[in-house]
Amino acid sequence: PDESLQVPSLDVEVASVDVATLARGAAGSLPRAWLRAVGQNCGRQGQVARAMRVHRILPKGASDGSLQPGDVLLSIAGRTISSALDIETALLAQFNAAKPAQHGVQHGVKKRPASHGIAATFAGQQSACQVMVRVFRDGEELDVCIAPALLSSEDDSRLLIWAGLVLRRTPRCILERCGPTVAHLAGDVFVQNLLSGSPADARDLAPHCFLLELHGQSISTLDDVIAALRSQQESSLSNGSSGGTTLEQVPSDQERSWARIRVVDLYGQEHVCALQCDPLFFPTLDLQRVDGGRWRCEQPGC
Repeated sequence: PDESLQVPSLDVEVASVDVATLARGAAGSLPRAWLRAVGQNCGRQGQVARAMRVHRILPKGASDGSLQPGDVLLSIAGRTISSALDIETALLAQFNAAKPAQHGVQHGVKKRPASHGIAATFAGQQSACQVMVRVFRDGEELDVCIAPALLSSEDDSRLLIWAGLVLRRTPRCILERCGPTVAHLAGDVFVQNLLSGSPADARDLAPHCFLLELHGQSISTLDDVIAALRSQQESSLSNGSSGGTTLEQVPSDQERSWARIRVVDLYGQEHVCALQCDPLFFPTLDLQRVDGGRWRCEQPGC
């Protein structure tokens, strides 16, 4: 009860295809041992022999850069794959055996050795679970080492509010929605919402976009946003403010300073606009969830 539910995932969409249909369109001969194993598994269930073929890969997901659309999943950690349930069972078995303590993604592709079987390797309690996925691609068997993503039911634990923009880490569902081109262009800062009457609302900005740049600085994380704001404040203070003034005590002539931002929407269209900040009514707030499910609100002073 004290542990959050975590489900390992390869971050791919798969489609079921009859083995007979697959064999007719394959570039080479499918492995005979795998054909026998799939036939036996499906035969016990009264079904025709079928395989699982990769249809789509989640951008920036666990299998991005390792698996490819069209790959046929032969086995995962030595377990023959003939259904989506087989994928889930194989991943859960390895996850429960290793109990990885952290998330991570490491990739590697190598040709299948002639006399070596599949093995799942784990880097230890402090690193992510590594599983060996055997695929059939372009007439060859390949072993692909993947660290599955760990999916949970927890929502985000940090929000950053600046100039009326409600920022958070890019959620998984957004990456699933947008295409790979947009996903790889976007960073990890997502505009979830706009506060009514805020500077951002006054500029007719639309929510559900990615923040790419602030004050000319590239943005990849929420910490980058705070760093860019503090850098701009320090620059303003050094150009005309007396010593000892904190970042929150901005001079009166700088209270409504302008900020230039660059965003990209879910369709890949980039937008550049300027916001006139209002630190009095719309200050910068950093909200973080702490133990017990409570939220802590800090004003970082930018």
